[in-house]
Amino acid sequence: MTAQEQREARETWDYYRAVFQRRSTLHPELTPVLPILDLICSQGFNDRLYAGTSLDNLVISTRRNPRSRLGTILVLPKRETVEFRLFKNDGAAVTSEVPFQQVAQEAGRLLAILTEPALAR
Repeated sequence: MTAQEQREARETWDYYRAVFQRRSTLHPELTPVLPILDLICSQGFNDRLYAGTSLDNLVISTRRNPRSRLGTILVLPKRETVEFRLFKNDGAAVTSEVPFQQVAQEAGRLLAILTEPALAR
């Protein structure tokens, strides 16, 4: 990734952190997304992955403007859980649903898969 692409990736995380912070005040069910955004930034994934949204769900992608779900993680907050859908580059999908207390752990596990080229394929 070039320096400009890294800057653009970081900007998407800053932007969507602010968006989800604002939205969570009116829609508390979106609050579990905030620790995921913080985890991504604290672990340095924000300079090689992009943030986006699909409806009110967080999309984590290896591409700036994903045209398909390949190479993405879709984060769907629910009442008492968060559902993750990892779409690998080979088209395989991995779905998991965890309680709020395990969101950071599950996000970390899926981010490792998404960013590991050998595993993501």
